[in-house]
Amino acid sequence: MPEIPEPRSTSQPLVISALAEDRPDLLPQTVALLRRRSFQVRSLSIGPTDTPHVARVTVTLDGPQREAKRLVRELGRLLYVLSADDLSDVPRVGRQLALVKVTADAAMRPQVAQVCEVFRARIVDVAADTVIVEATGNVDKIDGLLAVLRPFGIVEMVRSEPVALARSGRHLAYSSPPSTWLEDRLRTDSKQAH
Repeated sequence: MPEIPEPRSTSQPLVISALAEDRPDLLPQTVALLRRRSFQVRSLSIGPTDTPHVARVTVTLDGPQREAKRLVRELGRLLYVLSADDLSDVPRVGRQLALVKVTADAAMRPQVAQVCEVFRARIVDVAADTVIVEATGNVDKIDGLLAVLRPFGIVEMVRSEPVALARSGRHLAYSSPPSTWLEDRLRTDSKQAH
């Protein structure tokens, strides 16, 4: 059975959130930027928002605070990015997702289910000798769950870095719909080239 590593460093990652036009080349452009500028990325998440054709990009990275400010600036230069913000030092809600396959035969399942109940996790798959546990929450909750499940025998797991939204009145916004914004951006870029 492969060894599951202990949780990594407890240093707080930098969290950057951006809104962008949901285009097929958004992911490759973002990855190219991160690679080209040598950011120490923990994770990159791109997903839909409630606005059609607009995606939210969440990047978590290690490094000093100036790296977050630099990434916000660099993201703002990408053609399809509508706005970007550093959420590292603002009140925010962030959640991770973990899927954990745990050794649990029929006799052990009730104990694993009891652990899940305490951590508000749930069993999402049952096989003859394993169960898969799904948990969402902050870093401490996921770390705690893994510590309690480890003695049962973690077969394998996958864990995301947090996706996050700022609390209260702070939010990412853009002044015009993406298609108008893109036309304006292209016009501005064309004028600057001449």
